[in-house]
Amino acid sequence: MSNVRIVCTDTTSSLAEEISGVLGVPLSKVDISTTEVNESRLQVKENMRGRDVFLVQSNGSPVNNNTIELFLILTALRRASARRVFAIIPYFAYARQTKKTSSRVPISAADFSKLLEEGAMVDHVVTVDIFREQIGGFFSARCCLDNLTYTPVAARYFWDKGIKSPVIVCPNAR
Repeated sequence: MSNVRIVCTDTTSSLAEEISGVLGVPLSKVDISTTEVNESRLQVKENMRGRDVFLVQSNGSPVNNNTIELFLILTALRRASARRVFAIIPYFAYARQTKKTSSRVPISAADFSKLLEEGAMVDHVVTVDIFREQIGGFFSARCCLDNLTYTPVAARYFWDKGIKSPVIVCPNAR
């Protein structure tokens, strides 16, 4: 594990710290600031040469800002000569947009997947309960997608709390 690093930003530091603690792997931070014209400026704070790097970065609200920061961090890790780059993305933005709904519109989930794989050259993507499972088909064999589920964790939580008939509310049915 000495060749492994977990990288995060402030938006995912608590999740990354939990992962780091469980695995006993050092946690590396990325400093992010904005320029006077509101562009993101970032710096990975330690040497990543030859390491396997796991970036924990959600791209939830504000989606577009967090998505571009995710992309910039991934490309910075590549330019820092990381051996392999894994993107741990708890919330995968654009996951609802998996098909054309009318003429002259993108398939945003496919385009975001391509951005990760080809633009940022990520080796592996891990997400949690992705909205549409066909998103895995948007990645080539070079970059796989693993979709984890929170159901066992939630079930254990309810069991431990003695909750017999929980009601779970979500914004939309799958």
